[in-house]
Amino acid sequence: MISRTIRSLIPPFTLITKKHCFPLVQCTVSRFICDRAFLKLDNYDKEKERFASRVSNMESFWLRLLSENNVFEEDLKLAWILAKEHELSTIVELSEKYFEETSLFTSFKFGPVMMRTCHYLNKPLLALEIFKNPKFVKQTDDAMSVIILMDLLIETGYFEEASSVYEFLCDKEWYYVLRHPLVPMLYVISLYKQGTKDALDKALLCCKKLYVNPNYKGKVETIVAGFALKNKSINTAISLVARKVIESELAFNIKVQGHVLLSEWDRVFRDIHNVKHHSLYEDTVQLILNSGMDRAKTNNLKCLKTTVEERILAPLTLGDNKEVMTPIKKKFYN
Repeated sequence: MISRTIRSLIPPFTLITKKHCFPLVQCTVSRFICDRAFLKLDNYDKEKERFASRVSNMESFWLRLLSENNVFEEDLKLAWILAKEHELSTIVELSEKYFEETSLFTSFKFGPVMMRTCHYLNKPLLALEIFKNPKFVKQTDDAMSVIILMDLLIETGYFEEASSVYEFLCDKEWYYVLRHPLVPMLYVISLYKQGTKDALDKALLCCKKLYVNPNYKGKVETIVAGFALKNKSINTAISLVARKVIESELAFNIKVQGHVLLSEWDRVFRDIHNVKHHSLYEDTVQLILNSGMDRAKTNNLKCLKTTVEERILAPLTLGDNKEVMTPIKKKFYN
């Protein structure tokens, strides 16, 4: 039973531009964790306009959608893309009814559209509710839906809820989602944001149970190393990045900072001398200079104006690498 009246759903159609849909430079809570283009939210206003042009009369569209017994797939898709905040509860209710009646529905995956709409309208708890709804499980059991959801939860400060999504995937053994590199990356970032010892323990455990392509395992471990460094688990941080300093500038800076904190100056300057193709970050140089060591101050250290934390929280993207979804354990996908 649709609870809202038809009239309440048809105010004049206007596109609402949300602040959080545009790039933000500072590493704050109100920012995208994943690259906006990857989430397909970089031009979402234009996308809404494009779909709105398909509807000649919004009032008649809503009248038809809510009065007919049989809802068409394209109409439901349009409803989600064009949705405004006050229409969401009704569209969710309508979708529940639709998926109950269409048990063999396979032609379109609604999960990413649902999550993008919730992201655009800044509705993290509704997105989480949709994800947990058994009636939508066949629509939200894909990597993109999970990535958009976790990004939204982290962006809006729901760090524990974001980590619980990953733990739910592990409990359900959804390996086809867990093998996407951005999923564990978002998980360890949500733990990094929590900042507790318990969260660090979970992050370290995650490193031991990764299902991603080996090419991306190092990226997850480097994030966790930064978390360990922040929590003064210095030896753990160094061990996680010890073999990554040649290819990763972030790993290099984490290792240097670890050795500075342990006052291992021979290793500090050996790393700086041997790895000349990387730059030192601002906080790395400051840590060296603040140590009070004359030897450090006599080195004319030049720094890149960024920090370890800023690089850890920089927008995530994987580009077009075809190896992203290559399974590493065939038995999980039989």
